[in-house]
Amino acid sequence: MLRVCVAVLFLLAAGCSSLGTGARLDIVGTEYSFDPATIAQDAHTINFALRNQGQEEHDFELIGPRGVVAHIRAIQPGITKGISVSLQPGSYRFVCTIGNHAQIGMTGTLTVR
Repeated sequence: MLRVCVAVLFLLAAGCSSLGTGARLDIVGTEYSFDPATIAQDAHTINFALRNQGQEEHDFELIGPRGVVAHIRAIQPGITKGISVSLQPGSYRFVCTIGNHAQIGMTGTLTVR
C-alpha cells in the first residue's frame, strides 16, 4: 500500500495524469495561444495533453453544445497535464479561463467527426 501511495504522489508531483485509450492530442499553451488551435479528430475518446510552454499559468477548458465538458486546472510553466474525454461528434471550443487569456486569443476549436 505504501508503494502505491508513493507512486501516486510522485505522479502528482510530476504533473502527470493517467490517460485512457483513444486518440492523443498534444496541445501547447503559450502567451496567448494554443497550438494547434484548430483540430479535427475522428476518435470519440480523446486524451488531451496540455503542455505549458509559456511564462504564465494556463489552463484548458473544453466547451460543447451543452456547456463545459472537461477542464484541466491551471498548470505552471514547464508542466504537462492530461485528461481523457469521451466526446460525441460535433463542434467544441477550448479556452484558457485564466484572467483575460481567452479574450486576447487563447482559444481553439475541435471538430469530432
